[in-house]
Amino acid sequence: MRFVTLSALALLALAACRKEEELLVDLDQDGSLSDQDCDDTDATVFPGAEEICDGADNDCDGEVDEDANDAPSWYADADGDGHGDAAAAVTACAAPEGSVATDDDCDDTDAAFHPGAPETDCADPADYNCDGSVGFADADGDGFAACEECDDNESAVFPGGEEVCDGLDNDCDGLVDDEASDALAWYADVDGDGYGNAAVSERACEAPAGFVSAAEDCDDLAAAAHPGGTEVCDGLDNDCDGTADVAATDASAWYADADGDHYGDPEAEVRACAAPQGHVATAGDCDDAHAAAHPGGVEVCDSLDNDCDGEVDEDAADAPRWYQDLDDDGFGDAEVALESCAAPPGYVAGDQDCDDGDGDVFPGAEELCATAWDDDCDGQVNEADAGDVSSWHLDADGDGHGRPGGEVLACVAPDAHVASADDCDDLDADVAPGLPEVPGDGLDNDCVAGDDTPVVFVADRYDGDLWAVDRYSGVASLLTNSGEPATDLVAGADGLVYLARPDAIGLLAVDPSDGSHLEALTDEEFQWRGVTGLFEDRVADRLLLALSSGRVLSLDPATGDAELVAEALPALADVARLPGSDALWLVLRYAPGLYRLDPVDGVLEEVLSLPERTPRLALSSDGHLWLSGEGALYRVDTLHRRYEEQTVSVGLHGLCADATGEDLLLGTGGAGLQRYAVSTGITQPVAPRVGEAGACAVQVGTDYDGDGHQALRFGGDDCDDLDPGVYYGAADDSADGVDQNCDLVDGTDADRDGGASLATGGTDCDDADPAVFLGVAGCEAGARSCA
Repeated sequence: MRFVTLSALALLALAACRKEEELLVDLDQDGSLSDQDCDDTDATVFPGAEEICDGADNDCDGEVDEDANDAPSWYADADGDGHGDAAAAVTACAAPEGSVATDDDCDDTDAAFHPGAPETDCADPADYNCDGSVGFADADGDGFAACEECDDNESAVFPGGEEVCDGLDNDCDGLVDDEASDALAWYADVDGDGYGNAAVSERACEAPAGFVSAAEDCDDLAAAAHPGGTEVCDGLDNDCDGTADVAATDASAWYADADGDHYGDPEAEVRACAAPQGHVATAGDCDDAHAAAHPGGVEVCDSLDNDCDGEVDEDAADAPRWYQDLDDDGFGDAEVALESCAAPPGYVAGDQDCDDGDGDVFPGAEELCATAWDDDCDGQVNEADAGDVSSWHLDADGDGHGRPGGEVLACVAPDAHVASADDCDDLDADVAPGLPEVPGDGLDNDCVAGDDTPVVFVADRYDGDLWAVDRYSGVASLLTNSGEPATDLVAGADGLVYLARPDAIGLLAVDPSDGSHLEALTDEEFQWRGVTGLFEDRVADRLLLALSSGRVLSLDPATGDAELVAEALPALADVARLPGSDALWLVLRYAPGLYRLDPVDGVLEEVLSLPERTPRLALSSDGHLWLSGEGALYRVDTLHRRYEEQTVSVGLHGLCADATGEDLLLGTGGAGLQRYAVSTGITQPVAPRVGEAGACAVQVGTDYDGDGHQALRFGGDDCDDLDPGVYYGAADDSADGVDQNCDLVDGTDADRDGGASLATGGTDCDDADPAVFLGVAGCEAGARSCA
């Protein structure tokens, strides 16, 4: 039983050991398991480790820091002066009691002895500071005891000694080489070129940083500028000689350019960094006195070698052309030409000679109808300016008689032209000199004035009878009875006669060809009751109406449209307007004076105060206003605002200007129609038996459009007397639908062949030749080429 028990115990112990082995570890990885490592958390601690001074039992022998390999030495300090005895040393991690780290005490028994101890008593032979010397000694023989100076081993060192550059504190002031008597001068060298600025210096035994011994730098901010530097073109005085860029090694060559053509004289060279005044970089000028001569110049005729090629005026760009003049008439042949600065022999400047074999043919020669060639070289033969040219006049109606004025000069008669100029109506073949007069046809068939033509319309002032009176014969014909008294009338440019009736509404229009009444012109808006005065505004082709209501209206008789021009005028009698002016001239029924109205600002101004009432106005062709009173006429100068009184022997009830512009026609009541000669003041009867003659108006021969030309049908040369831009001789330089010059062609027809020039929109390709016009082969070809 005992054996069994022991065996069981052994088995249990073995099991416990195996279990304990399973629990052993090496946490700090120092090679020792935790059952042997006395600190398994520190890798420097394990059995057999090196003992060091770290406060740990490194070798696990139960002692800390014993015999540590890094333990320092400590020295006994017996006298407690902080300095130990080198002969009494111990090794330990911490200083033992009474020990210090230094071993420089020369007497550890006396605290007065140690390095740095004071030696103030020069008579005491003890070496208190352990430096091997004593205070009373003068080892260097400079006359100062060691305790009196700062270095008893150097005879040049003692209090008050002269400081020199020797690396010693010669005067024992604690500073070495300060203010040394033999210190050198050093100069600031900012640019680092080895030369300093003489104005910035220091004295020292050795050069301070940034200082040098040389003081000749003339520009201490530029390293390229210093004595002995190489002068270059940089704007600096590189060699410090007082000048910049003079004789620079990289200076350029410049050449004098006296003429300013940017090329210099190669013989006048200077070298400089920049161009001197009047110098350029390019040489090669062959003539520096003339700007027009230089390499590459354009050769022109100026006797200079402009391009510097050694030749003068050759192939000049402006060399004129000269033309051969074989016939010596001063004009050359355009086909034979040379270019040269001077005229070669036998050559001239002009090339307009159309025949260089005939000395009588040249530009400006007299053109003659007798020759069959172009004498004056203008491209035309026998044109209108020929010396023996004839005058021709348009015969538009083909009656063999031409109209006066506007003659055409030509060698031969142009189409529809004749030599005579005596047709008084060139639009009617029944009117021409020598034709028999046909009574009652309204035409002056034989061009003898006064035969058959009514020229004046007169209205009876009481019953409105309208009479047509021949101005020359005085024969009067009753046209119609209007049934109302008439105060004024005008003969319109449309051929109608308009009567002003003060007791009726509007105007009455009468056709004098048959005496028929046309529809009365009315406008309820303006209430035309009481038209007291009429004036034909020919330029505007309108009528001006003076109303008893105090209004002035402008009427288009073609449409009946009316515009209000002025209003609130008292008792209007008559109105007129001068050509080219907007102002209205007015007379009043009851006030004796002439008034001017500006329709823009509405200001009514009395211009003249007259001796009597003047209810009627007329405008003569000389631009004067005429006013009629009961027994006098007044001729008004509107520019100077004055009048001349003309005495007449009859009572005046109507007034109008005669067709001639030189006389006035007067309606005189029972004395009928009278003519007043302005130049003589004589009054003569024209038609004494036309009733109570009042208002009158002239139609025949009147210049309605104010262009200074009277109508063709009344012996004038105006084919459209309603357009001031149309009359015989006017410019017709475009095909605009209007025959401005009354030659029956719309556009310029210089050769009078019935075709307008292509240049003015017509079809004639040669308007200088009457034989060439559209429809002949030559013009058709020419027209194609022109197109």
